[in-house]
Amino acid sequence: MTDAINALHAAYCSTTGSELDIRPFERVWYDANRLGLTPADLIIAISVRQKQNRSANGSFKYSLAIKHLVGDEDRIADTINCAALFRAEQRRKTFNPGKAEVLRATGRPDAPESKPAQSVEQIMANIVKLKGAVNE
Repeated sequence: MTDAINALHAAYCSTTGSELDIRPFERVWYDANRLGLTPADLIIAISVRQKQNRSANGSFKYSLAIKHLVGDEDRIADTINCAALFRAEQRRKTFNPGKAEVLRATGRPDAPESKPAQSVEQIMANIVKLKGAVNE
């Protein structure tokens, strides 16, 4: 447990460039760890908020103070959600506009093919089918 708390504090300090004593924040980091915050989540959330602050035309949208990131359960959840949203955005397929132009010029489709979304029932049926094939 102590290693996880130290890792969260080290991630915060290295990402923000702060040099803070861990003792006043041990309880906050303990709660954050207990609720599922990882050092990777914390680094992502801080980096996203730093980027948003830089693009806010001189005004800060987000405080990077520990109490604003992990001060209570709602803020810990916001921090975890921020990291999850960033990861989801990174998984989204992007298509280079230059590539689209070349594909159109050569008569090919200019957007990546996307499969229709499957329902949970379809996914579960596929899993059952695969398990049956493996067990045979």
